Order: sequence, then C-alpha cells, then structure tokens
Amino acid sequence: MICVIGQKPFRTGLFRTTRKYHRTLAKATDTKLIIFEDQPIKQYGKFEGLQRMHEQGAALARKALAPWLLFLENDVAPLPNLVEQLLATGKDIVVPRPEFPQFPAAAVSVFRPQLSMHGVQPCIWSVFSAILFTQHALKVVGSPLFPLFKQEQLVFDYWRSKGIRPYMTFEANVDILELPGGFDRASMHPELDHRLYCGG
Repeated sequence: MICVIGQKPFRTGLFRTTRKYHRTLAKATDTKLIIFEDQPIKQYGKFEGLQRMHEQGAALARKALAPWLLFLENDVAPLPNLVEQLLATGKDIVVPRPEFPQFPAAAVSVFRPQLSMHGVQPCIWSVFSAILFTQHALKVVGSPLFPLFKQEQLVFDYWRSKGIRPYMTFEANVDILELPGGFDRASMHPELDHRLYCGG
C-alpha cells in the first residue's frame, strides 16, 4: 500500500507532476494508492495534522494486512522501482536516500546514517519524505506509529525503543522537489555548498 501525505497544498503544477510519479509507482507495484490532502494540517496544525495522516494510513494497512506500507510526502518524485529496491534490503523500516535536484547542498542536512554513506546502513534519523514499513513493523511498533514529536530523530528513537531498527539504503534515492521548512531557498542554491545541518 502507498500513502501520499499532503504535507503541502496540492494546488500547484509541482504536485500535479509528483502525483503522476505516485500513480506510476502504484501501477508498477500493483498496489493501492491512497492520497491524503492537506486538510488535517489546516485543521490541527503541521505536527498533529501529519501525525493523523500517518496514523490513518497505518491503520488502513494493518486492517488490509498489506505486506508493506510506503509513505510518500507529496513533493517526492519516486522512480517506479523504489518499492522493489526498499524491499530488497530485507529491513522492516527503511528509507531511501533523499536528494534535492534543484538544491543539492540541502541533501546532506536531512538525514544521518550511523556508519557510512554506502549500501544499507542503520539510520539515526531522516526526513519522512519516503519511508517503508513492513507489516511486521506495523504490528510490533503498534499505535501510534508516528508519536507526536517535533523532531525526526525522536521518532526514530521511538521505533528503536520498540525493537525495530530503521535503516537507510544508499542503493535507492528519491527526488524531493521542494525544500523542507526552515531552509532558506537562496542559501540552498545549487552553486553554493553551505552544507547546513537542520538537526533532525
């Protein structure tokens, strides 16, 4: 199952573009595509709104006994083989390497592997732009799957406390077409390399 999280408003050409990628990925994996609009964020605020969308998607995947659940934020443009690459790791929680085609300097600031940037590595934290859970992880972690923390690393710590270690694979990447909140667009211009660190 694929759940697209409406982190930002869909009413732009950018998100019409990414939606095509999401539909292509769902077709390639012959799976259900569920799209959450950004209404919960408008109603409950960013953090609680995102949590509600993630929890609703997790509940649907548990009920359907989906073998895996992939969350994608709506500014992500995945390749058709993304799920295949993530499942090939054999990990219960796994994220691909995030890339920013228009702002490459931002990429090193939005994740932190435990060891090196090669192969499949334990992941201390990463942005939630794309993350896959197996049904086993959904059951073991339980509810909430995404506790209401304002830092990604605290959520990753929570999963580890439940006995499921998150991983990142550097064999798969996703293009994120918008900068995360808090980044200055000018400072992330591709000709610059400030390598800012957002701290998770």
